[in-house]
Amino acid sequence: GVVGGVTGIITKPVEGAKKEGAAGFFKGIGKGLVGAVARPTGGIIDMASSTFQGIQRVAESTEEVTRLRSPRLIHEDGIIRPYDRQESEGYDLFEV
Repeated sequence: GVVGGVTGIITKPVEGAKKEGAAGFFKGIGKGLVGAVARPTGGIIDMASSTFQGIQRVAESTEEVTRLRSPRLIHEDGIIRPYDRQESEGYDLFEV
């Protein structure tokens, strides 16, 4: 990822110089700079891909979820009050 991209800026020119001299050094600088951009970008793409795969698994899940309590009643005034089991169950009985 990021570390590999940054270290490539240093290691690629050195490797290139050992193999091909000055020309290899400059080729190594180019390869190092490309790697400094490409490796972190690849890591970001991998992370996004993994995130979307997780979302897809959840979306495709057919597991039934059992409700533990009746939904909270929200009055006409829109104020959210503390949960009241009796009020919620009573409203749930009359809901169509």
